Amino acid sequence: MKSIKTKLLLFIVLMISIPLAISGYFATRIAESVLKVKINDSNQAALSVLNKYVSSFKKDTESMLYILSQSSVISDYDEKTVTDEAVLKKLEEAKKAMPDAMNVYFATPSKKMILYPPQDLGDYDPTERPWYKDAVNAKGEPVWTKPYQDFVTKLPEITVAKAVFDSSGNLKGVVGIDITLEQLSKNIASINIGKTGYLYILTKDGTFIVHPKKDMLFTSIYKYDFGKKIMEANNSTVYYTFNGAYKFASVRNLEAFGWKAAVAMENEELVRDMNKITNFIITVSIVILLIGIVIAYFFSNSISSG
Repeated sequence: MKSIKTKLLLFIVLMISIPLAISGYFATRIAESVLKVKINDSNQAALSVLNKYVSSFKKDTESMLYILSQSSVISDYDEKTVTDEAVLKKLEEAKKAMPDAMNVYFATPSKKMILYPPQDLGDYDPTERPWYKDAVNAKGEPVWTKPYQDFVTKLPEITVAKAVFDSSGNLKGVVGIDITLEQLSKNIASINIGKTGYLYILTKDGTFIVHPKKDMLFTSIYKYDFGKKIMEANNSTVYYTFNGAYKFASVRNLEAFGWKAAVAMENEELVRDMNKITNFIITVSIVILLIGIVIAYFFSNSISSG
């Protein structure tokens, strides 16, 4: 009878523990999947805000450029009826209206360069510069350069330029604005995402132009094994290993310039949350199993004694 009691007790325990183990396993996997989706959704929400900010930045800058190009001292400039001082004053007004503008200038087909703040440019020929040629070829539409490293500050800058034509279609010159991305970098570097997360921005060719670590600026993501994965991602999540740590990045395209923004996080952050869920499931399973064992013991006793 004792053997039957033991077998019955063992059978009941197995009937309780096996479903608990299976359900616990699948509950953990489901929880992991839900956590990944939740974290990625949260990261994508932050990236969406950044995308709107960059689009707004582009739109506002181009609006300022249009206003500047349509001012009479620029559109009617002929080096006779309009003085350089009047143009310089208009450029000063534009710079004061744009805190992130480094330089505002007007270049003429005669190779004259009126620049604010004033600088000694020597024999500088603006008509040979890519921004000037691209603006002329764009026929009055704004053109943006690729982000580049400022010679003095070593920080990222970008230039927007627009050709100005008179009513007869004659080229009057090109207005341009050099804009620092330093403030954008500072704003992004100050964003804390989770405990290990950080945000960075890449150009179309995979060059870092915004990163919390300044020594990463103007280096290429392609020098890392995961670089290609990041650049090929389209508003999705990428998993990779870096310096021995398993990480993941939520990537989003920034439509305004064709750049990419990414939130990188260590998988350990996901594991910490998963461990809390796993420990809870294990604790609940043990409690249920112990209750089941007690019930099975009394149940088997009642059968054996009957």
